Amino acid sequence: MYIFVRHPEFLGHISIISSLVIISQHWINLVVGGRRKRKT
Repeated sequence: MYIFVRHPEFLGHISIISSLVIISQHWINLVVGGRRKRKT
């Protein structure tokens, strides 16, 4: 908890990184799913 109180911007970085990870995973799933659909 001390880290969050001491560095509030740290929370912003975590939220941005987590959102980027979720978006990248979504795009990877789309690409992999598209490739699988094209093969079949």
